[in-house]
Amino acid sequence: MNVFSIRLLIADDHPALLLGLQSAITNISSLQLVGTARNSTEMVAHLDRYPCDVLVTDYAMPGGEYGDGIPMITFVKRRYPNLRIVVVTMMDNPAILSALTAEHVGCIVSKSDDPSHIVPAVHAAFAGGNYYSPAARAILETARSVHNEPDGDVTAMIAGPEASVSTMIERLWQGPRFATVSDVKV
Repeated sequence: MNVFSIRLLIADDHPALLLGLQSAITNISSLQLVGTARNSTEMVAHLDRYPCDVLVTDYAMPGGEYGDGIPMITFVKRRYPNLRIVVVTMMDNPAILSALTAEHVGCIVSKSDDPSHIVPAVHAAFAGGNYYSPAARAILETARSVHNEPDGDVTAMIAGPEASVSTMIERLWQGPRFATVSDVKV
């Protein structure tokens, strides 16, 4: 009988988190941990030696030869094009998480969420899907709402809600109108 198994490498510079992630996958029969790494140098050395289906990596892992963050993710994706990636992170900056999704990282787990989110994230990554833990999803939704702010607010400030382009140009050309002392009625 051939047992289905996703080969997994976990990379994080914090030993306690490595243990926590290992514990989260221990009894999951579809996941086979093939190794751990504490920085990008160890991670790349392991990926060069042992076949792996999914990499679970911290976003910020200083000290490695291949850096961390977006440059490391870009390097890994270029060097191992068939490798799927799950990013675990404490980053709560919407721009950073958006940059990850722009790099086609579709599985992000916030370290502030329960570690059990790593299992569905790995399964989704392996299948080529997306998975965002609750905190990561909330951060990405914040980024999308800021990014998708309608320009209509600026238009309304310039010319009113029903203004044409020519009306806006005319009002911009006139510049701001300031009240003078003679305009004020006592």
